[in-house]
Amino acid sequence: MRKEIKELLDSEVTAYAIAKATKIPVSTMTVLKSSVKNRDEKLDNLSFKNAEKLYNYYEGVFKMTNELKELMELAKKLDTASHQPHISVYANKEEIISEWKQNGDEDVDWDSYIEETLGDFDSKEYVIEVLWDNGVPEYFHESEIKEIMDRI
Repeated sequence: MRKEIKELLDSEVTAYAIAKATKIPVSTMTVLKSSVKNRDEKLDNLSFKNAEKLYNYYEGVFKMTNELKELMELAKKLDTASHQPHISVYANKEEIISEWKQNGDEDVDWDSYIEETLGDFDSKEYVIEVLWDNGVPEYFHESEIKEIMDRI
């Protein structure tokens, strides 16, 4: 939890924005954001309630914003790549399954195909489908964005 809070405090998000979103007093956030040298001491004295609020903000808003920025960077990189794979981003596993079933072959054993292809995906995470030049799709977890970027 401490690592995530430090990352949030070191980010470009203002103390005011964090305070407004978390309902932590602006003065508390200002002290936390400006206390780089003695940050550990300040965090040691932070109430558990406020630490939870900061961690929840990090997990719910800050982390998602950074992941979306990475997706946008990936899209920019694809625009300039000489070979441009087709990328689709689905909000969750159910969304891609629905599309497959609507547009797919009726003779396919969808339950087996889904388990084989998306078995390790959580139902609440993004699914990134990359159709490479060879025509074979590959599926990535949202946490694997850097792997996609390295391969382009």
